[in-house]
Amino acid sequence: MYPGQRISGNMEEATGAGWCASQGYHPYRDLDRQSGNPQLQNLPDQQQSLVEGSRPSGNSARSAKERPCDACRRRKTRCVKEKGEDKCVLCKFHTQECTYLHEPVARTRKRKAQPTEETDMGNADDSPHVLRTNVGTGVEEYDELPGESLLKKTLGLQNKHHAYFVGLTEPFSFPRFSITKGSSQKSTQGGVVTIRKVDDFNAFTVREDQGTIGYDTEMSRVDAIQQLVEPYGQALVDLYFRIIHPSFPILHKGVFLEKYARSYREFSPALLAAVYLLTTNYWRCSPVLATKPAPDACRLYELAIESYDLTIHRPKLSSVQAGLLIAQYECYSSDIMACGSRGKLTAQLVSMTHTMGLHLDSSRWDLPAWEISLRCRLAWAVYLQDKWVALIEGRPALLSDRDWIVPLLQHKDFPEHEEHNEEGSSEVENSRIIFIQMIELTRILSHILDTIFSLRSHHAMETSHDPVGILLSKTQPLQRRLSAWSDSAMEVLSLEKASSMRLTCIGYLRLAHLAVDVSLHRRIICQSMSRGSDPNVAAACRVAAKQRWLSALEFVDSLKARHLKSFWYFSSTACLTLLISFGNVLVGSASDSPEEQFYLDKLKEFRWTLKINGEMGAKFMSAAIRSMILDAKEIRKPESSITSSVTSPESRSGSGFGNPSQPAFGSAPIQPNAAPLGSSGVTSGWVTPASYPDSSVFAGFAPNISLQMPYIPGYNTWAPPFENGQSANGYLDHMSG
Repeated sequence: MYPGQRISGNMEEATGAGWCASQGYHPYRDLDRQSGNPQLQNLPDQQQSLVEGSRPSGNSARSAKERPCDACRRRKTRCVKEKGEDKCVLCKFHTQECTYLHEPVARTRKRKAQPTEETDMGNADDSPHVLRTNVGTGVEEYDELPGESLLKKTLGLQNKHHAYFVGLTEPFSFPRFSITKGSSQKSTQGGVVTIRKVDDFNAFTVREDQGTIGYDTEMSRVDAIQQLVEPYGQALVDLYFRIIHPSFPILHKGVFLEKYARSYREFSPALLAAVYLLTTNYWRCSPVLATKPAPDACRLYELAIESYDLTIHRPKLSSVQAGLLIAQYECYSSDIMACGSRGKLTAQLVSMTHTMGLHLDSSRWDLPAWEISLRCRLAWAVYLQDKWVALIEGRPALLSDRDWIVPLLQHKDFPEHEEHNEEGSSEVENSRIIFIQMIELTRILSHILDTIFSLRSHHAMETSHDPVGILLSKTQPLQRRLSAWSDSAMEVLSLEKASSMRLTCIGYLRLAHLAVDVSLHRRIICQSMSRGSDPNVAAACRVAAKQRWLSALEFVDSLKARHLKSFWYFSSTACLTLLISFGNVLVGSASDSPEEQFYLDKLKEFRWTLKINGEMGAKFMSAAIRSMILDAKEIRKPESSITSSVTSPESRSGSGFGNPSQPAFGSAPIQPNAAPLGSSGVTSGWVTPASYPDSSVFAGFAPNISLQMPYIPGYNTWAPPFENGQSANGYLDHMSG
């Protein structure tokens, strides 16, 4: 390859597995190397094979005794062995293995200085798929890997480098537009900066991993992780791609298996630990593993968290993948969820999303086609994480739709199409459709958070003369949108759609839909109980809420083994908690003892269902049981002296709450004050929006869940009136849907 050589052709063809090393694209070749610049001349010679075991080559003529060990080569220090010792002085001092697994690096000759600061290979606009290379930098990456590899020309999964997106206001923002596509190096007062331009308007600065916090201990940590699961590492990887990956496609199977076949050391410790950790929940689903002792999940979790906290200092796509998988595992432990780690984890994920440009449209970037699709899937996975944590924990959503231009997922963004023949595997095609539908549902949830649960919306209703009417006017179009989504996805949402002897993840999508719907109903019930509200509207809202809640309990009770053993999204535990919370709201607002006892009985039945399903393997259901409040004494009733009611036809002839088919609602209590906290530290009474300054007004009765209203900057607080003089009661036609 000569300096300035052009390689033309279709980019998508060139970046696949057929992209040979003889045509290797070298994104970090020096385009402005000057002989007088020692920083450029002394770039480190770090090219290593990362494949265990030494292989003979022209570069490894020296014996192990004559050449430095792997650790000394990485440190660029002299390797000295004392007589009779098997380890060199440094390895002995650091109490580590003294290995010669990596091949020596061929040194390249220094080139003469280029006459210009940048080597321009012609007009950058000649073709969007022209790749330009320049030899001589000595910077090693997957592009230097001999043979075929999917990882050639990757940006987000480089082995020894990480990339930072250049924002519009950063120092390199304007100079980047004069750089041709590909990579170049710029000399600054602070050193050499490598810039990689991916299209006419977007660029990244590429930085070395070496020198970042925790980098020196990566190999020891990844070895410790692998040692924990040996000799079942490969079996766990196979199980992951058989059950988890089809339902949660945030990895690229071909890339992962290619790297794993060479060496587990090519992985970020956080990602490797997260894959192993999450797969241990399905240990008994593998005939190879079922009879073997499982690895120490607690130790794996500790290593995963420690490694993740360090990998964010050199963010890559693997860092985001690790964070998402750790969040998935945490939903199985109520103790972990209670410590508030979800918010921290999500904030880190969103920060890395912006750092790596995942919030942008990368469809036309100069990247391999597989990485463009992977970036799109990863971006939407972070979007799901952010919006559901905002609902679950009552926090502001960190991602704004105004700064989100990621295209919606399409069929071509999912490279794996082969179904697994082994029984107990997840459905590939249906799981993909469910993942896309979850994204659509979450986009509706994002609109609901902005419109109903934002602090600005809350303030607008607080200062209005008709808060219930404003709330219903805002909720009406959202209910219609939810109903339209449900109708369009009805074929997918069927619980009976699973193939024979296959696992289906439809359960988490159905549960998420019910949780969003119940959240709207609970918000309306709380608002309708405020002073001055129309008792007839409040009673009718309670009827619709009761029907929705009972249908949600019926859904959970109808789940079968093929649903329970399948993949469940991390929010599933919190969705169950929302159902429990709403049941506690209905208990606390009951108008008489029969109504109260009816809801308590239903909650006890629900607890029994969760307990049995949890013992059958649905661990996320066991984690939700902690939020149960089944003692009526723990839920303070409204004071009768300040309660007014409207009597239903059913209540005149006796309470209808003993029969679930009867839409009995008794009387609608009005409670002007928020209830105090019980001895358990949770809200123990009926909370109403009459005391809006208290954030617990929206907390319902869930001990482990807080639904404070998120603040969305720029949200319009004006609520449109009902069209054509429509009354608030017109909304009730949509409530049962």
